[in-house]
Amino acid sequence: MASQDDLDAQESEREQEQFLKDFQSKVDAASAKNFEPVEGFRLERWSELKLQIFRNEVMYEDVIESLGLTEEAWDDIDGKWMMRIERDTYQDAVTKAMDAQKQQMASQAEAMRGSGDLAPVDGISLEAWAAAQVKLLNGMTVNDVAKELKVEMPVWDRVSAEWMARMSRDTTATIATVYGQAFMGASQGQHAAAGQAAGASMNAGAGAMQSDPVSFERWVEISESQNAAVSQGIDPQTDLEKFGVSLNDWVNINSYWGQKYAVNAMAYMEDYTKFSDKYREKYAAPDANSDIDF
Repeated sequence: MASQDDLDAQESEREQEQFLKDFQSKVDAASAKNFEPVEGFRLERWSELKLQIFRNEVMYEDVIESLGLTEEAWDDIDGKWMMRIERDTYQDAVTKAMDAQKQQMASQAEAMRGSGDLAPVDGISLEAWAAAQVKLLNGMTVNDVAKELKVEMPVWDRVSAEWMARMSRDTTATIATVYGQAFMGASQGQHAAAGQAAGASMNAGAGAMQSDPVSFERWVEISESQNAAVSQGIDPQTDLEKFGVSLNDWVNINSYWGQKYAVNAMAYMEDYTKFSDKYREKYAAPDANSDIDF
């Protein structure tokens, strides 16, 4: 019968083998990305040395000495490559998880359509109601919206109340998701394409928009300005005017970048922190609006 020490050694060996397999799997996945070298070290060379160290085929100190590097220089190269392959694996996992969630939401929506939870209310579908909300956001009066839908105001009020009630009862948020897709799909304004892309991206297997409506940095800047405006008692819609975007534009931009950031969080994290700190400090000052760059 094997002793406890033998069992522990076997378990340790299995864990080491699994670790090496996982590492090699991450390297193989990263190989398809054609990453640029880090300080002259290509992925293949770095991973080869890393595996030799993991397998105790060479000593860590000997590797550094043979390369003519300082410990700090090697640790920097090693850290950057590890971050790349871990980030790559993380993003793939996030993308798969989001695709699975989209598939689940699509199935739930289909089931709800069958059960009547997504059935029109007084002839007005969820999609039509969402499109009406976009028009209200763009300045159309509720009376004109009701006329366009060919319903009296009491009917409009009943329709709105029922759709809101259905969303509040829906613990799966399926109705809210379908509403969001319809809302973004009906978006108007200079950045409507971004909102439509964000809405489309909620569908399983949907592709990405070809170009960003505004830069990532600009999105973070407007976000921090909006946060500062709220804390300073400034109307958020008035705050948006200095950036030349309407409230509807901002809804579209925010939805687009919110989706993109969620999928690529690891890639954007460093820049997000840098830009967020920069613009939080900028707009926290009382005279923050004096040096806006258009």
